[in-house]
Amino acid sequence: MSKRKATSTITESLKTAIEQSGLTRYQISKDTGIAQAALAERLRLELERKVL
Repeated sequence: MSKRKATSTITESLKTAIEQSGLTRYQISKDTGIAQAALAERLRLELERKVL
């Protein structure tokens, strides 16, 4: 499995988990200690990869 495929899978899992949780990225950030910007950046990078 290539790294790009694995990253895509992790990002899709993250996106799905965020959507299904019913929580905002802000609340997830507060609960997990992961910066809200880091969550947004991960999702943005994946979107750019799909567009390109």
